Order: sequence, then structure tokens, then C-alpha cells
Amino acid sequence: MKVGLAVCLSVLMTAGPVMAQAKTGKTPAADKAKKRTGRGKGPNAKGEQKKPADDKAAADKPADAKTGNEPAKDAPKQPAFKKSKKVTITWLGHAAFEIISGEGTRVLIDPFLKNNPATPEAKKDLAQYKPKAILVTHSHGDHLGDAVEIAKASGAPIVGDYDMVSGLKLKDDRKMGGNVGGKMVFDDVEVHIVPAVHGSQPGGRPVGYVLKFKTGQVLYHTGDTWIFSDMALINEIHKPTILLMNCGGGPYTQDPATCGLAMKKYFKKAKAIVPMHFGTFPPLATEADVQKALKKQKKKLKLMKPGDTIQL
Repeated sequence: MKVGLAVCLSVLMTAGPVMAQAKTGKTPAADKAKKRTGRGKGPNAKGEQKKPADDKAAADKPADAKTGNEPAKDAPKQPAFKKSKKVTITWLGHAAFEIISGEGTRVLIDPFLKNNPATPEAKKDLAQYKPKAILVTHSHGDHLGDAVEIAKASGAPIVGDYDMVSGLKLKDDRKMGGNVGGKMVFDDVEVHIVPAVHGSQPGGRPVGYVLKFKTGQVLYHTGDTWIFSDMALINEIHKPTILLMNCGGGPYTQDPATCGLAMKKYFKKAKAIVPMHFGTFPPLATEADVQKALKKQKKKLKLMKPGDTIQL
């Protein structure tokens, strides 16, 4: 009897692990190894139990395409871009613009944003800007603005007068200095440096920019300026179709009436006129002033508000 009972116990002890392996597909040795490493079902390496709800939430979150990590919750998102025959223009307030070519090349001009009272709050977050180039017309704070910070974060170079750009605290590959008559190319956008009549301290001289696009548009950003006769040459050589025209007036630049004269005298064939550099600070012209002075240009006039986007 005792012998029979001993035999039965021996069989059960031998069969137990085999039955467990048949049921789970895992050997007891493998279970022990996984307990030591924290892998497999059950507690993790720190002995913490995962919550099913957390697993589901993690599965629902998109992963970053390059790293596989989850994107930051508050990271600004660039809208999906579709190729177009039009140029996209967003006025960010004062003389600041984001320009997007038909093939998606982004260019920032005079990005005075964070401390700009005219810039909408949604446009003050610099992380959203991923330009190919940052064009600065001159060194005054309401034009150079946040250019250096954006250049450091995005890797885009700052383009401007050579003497101004040379004095910026940036790596050499983030500086692209030039001078009047110079040309630079950023993908499908040609950038030409043209004169402006203003000041620029510390460093350099004021300039304007002509941007030429493969889709045919030619955009002229005047920078801060007074009307001057070389505008005739800018028109003759480059034939701008879109004018981003300074008309702020006050003690600093040409007023809306003089802006209107420049359009009438030098840029008769331009198809669109976008006034800028007004309404930011009390000394500058108001929107009503601009409308009144440019009423004869109403067919071409594109009077924008900061944050507005148009396609031309």
C-alpha cells in the first residue's frame, strides 16, 4: 500500500510540470527566467502592474515617424501642404510675413512676433515656424525681432545686409549676408536684394527684397522706406506683380498718401497691393487712414488684418 502511494505521488510530481507546459506552452524554467528579467505577463521589471487603460491610450497616440516617440502634446503643427500655382501670404503684423511658394518653400520676412502688439497670440509661438530662409530688411528691433531665435531653432539662415548679418551672434552657416543687387536661391524661390531708404543701426544698411517664384509671381517687400526714384528700376528689372508696401507714416516712413503715389508712379502693372507697417503703434497710420489714401487702388488693394492669409 505504501509502495503504491509513493508511486502515485512520483507520477503526479513528474506530470505536473508537463501538464503546465502543455497548457501554457512555457516551461517552468522559462517562467523563472522571465520573472528575473521582468518580461512577459505580470509585473514589469520594477514590479509595477501595467494598467490596461494606459495601454489602450498609448496605442491610440500617433508615434513620431522618425523616432517612434510620441509627439509633444503642445507641439505646433504645420498644416498639410498641397502644391499650388499660387503663392500663400500670411501677414503676421507690422512688416512680418510668412510666404509659401507653390512648391511649399517657406520664407519669413522681418519676424518681429513675440513682442509685436499686432501679432495674434496663435502666431507668437516661434516653434511653429520652419522656414527655408529668414529675410531681414534692417537691424531695427521691430524688424530683426525674433529672427535670431528662429534661426537657432530651425536651422534656417538669416539673409540681410552683409554688415548687419556679420554682427549677429550666430554660427556662420546661419548667416547669409549680401548687398544691393545680390541674388540667392532657396529651392524654387529666387531672392533679390534691392535698395530702401531708411536707417539701420547697429550695423548695415536698409534693404528691400524681390522674391521670384517658378509659378510666375514676383513679390516685392519694400522694407521700411520713403518713395525713391530707384523704384522705377526695381519695376523695370523685376516687374513685381505683388507689392508688400510700407505705408505706416508717422515720424519713421512714408505715409499712406506717399505709398499711393509710389504705386501710381512706379508700379502701374502690379496685380495686388498689400499695405503693411501700419496700426502697430499709436504714431503709425490706422487702417482707416490706409483705406482712405488708397481708395483709387481698390481693385488691386488687398487690405489684410494680422493673422490673415491670402493666395495670389
